[in-house]
Order: sequence, then structure tokens, then C-alpha cells
Amino acid sequence: MRVLGCDRLVDGQPAGGRDDVGEMSLGARDLMRTGKVDGRADLLGDRAGERLGAPCDLASAALESRTPLLTELEAERRRLLAELEPLQVRDELDAIYTAHGAVDSNAFTSNDFTAYVVTMPAGALELWFWLESDRLVEPVFRDFSAELSVVLEERRLTVASDPAAEHLEAFDAMFWTSSPYRHPVIGWPADLEGLTRADLEGYFTANYSPGNITAVLVGDFDPDRALGLARTYLERIPPRPAPRRKTTEEVAQA
Repeated sequence: MRVLGCDRLVDGQPAGGRDDVGEMSLGARDLMRTGKVDGRADLLGDRAGERLGAPCDLASAALESRTPLLTELEAERRRLLAELEPLQVRDELDAIYTAHGAVDSNAFTSNDFTAYVVTMPAGALELWFWLESDRLVEPVFRDFSAELSVVLEERRLTVASDPAAEHLEAFDAMFWTSSPYRHPVIGWPADLEGLTRADLEGYFTANYSPGNITAVLVGDFDPDRALGLARTYLERIPPRPAPRRKTTEEVAQA
């Protein structure tokens, strides 16, 4: 099952497991405190949804409606995000890659897949296996509320403020009768505004599994060593069933 908007959120998340068993952790200075503040920020959205009868994006809804409830919840959300800020280590994954000679680290999502790409020295191949396997072993979607606001703002800038983009989105929704291509990659506004951390974690567990991932290595490296590193780092990823494939045939058009 596809939860619209999840892939765009996932491709912006850093790698990083939890450090309670000595594993590498990225993106936070105090994981326990960060998790507590992050969780409280999530609860604000849940409270708003319960009171209003539907999920909402506090950042935009509070500004648009100015209801006392949303204004209060948004003020508390801003306070929590300010508390969270000094606990975050921004762009730590990119900094590690850069320190080891990597360039062009990026991620992107299309209609068909999400890709993580990086160019790095062959001598840093083990680092790549370590970082990317850690992303899959035990991901931590830190600062979810703020990241969701970033994606919502991206949608406003790239679609809502561009008449041509809006028309293209409407055209795709009309042209593709039954294909998932009728949905925008970034998701519809209602999809994003109703998205929760639990939705994202469930979607990641179901779809970002070893059986649904392909690693592509290109360059001057020792294949035997690469296979050995793959076994060392990738076999530690817990096996999960691959997502069920459901093919929908596009309705015949005249």
C-alpha cells in the first residue's frame, strides 16, 4: 500500500540507529531527550486532530484559521522545536561523507523509486556500507514535525505557486484513470497534512525492506571485497517480507 508523501519524507531523512546498544547514531546530541521532545511535538498534531475531527498541519492551519485552539497548539509546537534545535546535528551524514572524500551526495524520489546516490573513493567503500545499512537497520525519523513542514512548504512553492505545475498535476490526475501515476510524487495536500510519524514508520517497514532494495556499485573497486562487506553489513538487516505486488492495468482509452 502506498501512503502518499511518505517517500518524499524518507528521502530527506539521515541515516542513524539508536545508541542504547553502542550502535552509531547520527543527527542528535542527546538521543533520549531528543526522542522525548520529538514525541511531545507529535502529540500536538494528534491533539489537534482529535479536537477538530481530522488531521491537520499545525504550521499552516494555525496561520489560516487563527482559532484559539490551533494558535495555542502552534505556539507550543514552536516552543518544542526551539527546544529541539540545539539537540540536532544538522547534515551530519553529509559531513561524514565529505570528510572522507565523497561528493554529490543526494537523494530523490520519482513515481517508481527512491534513490540515494553518492560518489566516493574506493577506500571508503566500507564506510558507505556501514552508513547505508544503518539507515535500514533501525532508522530514526527525528524532527518529524519540522521535516513535514518543509515538505509542505516545498509543495506550496513548487505546485501551489506555479499555475503550470497545478495544471500538469490536474492533467495527470485526469489522464491516468486507474494508474498510481495519477497521484503526485510529493502527495496531495490532504495526504501530507494527515501524515503521522506512525504512518511513516509503518510505510518504511513495509517497503524499505531488503527484498525491495537494489544496491548499485560502479567504479574501480575489488568485487570480492565488496561482496564480503555486503555480507557483513547488509545481512544484519532484519529480513521482512517484500511488499505485495499489485498490478493495476490502465483503463483502455479511445
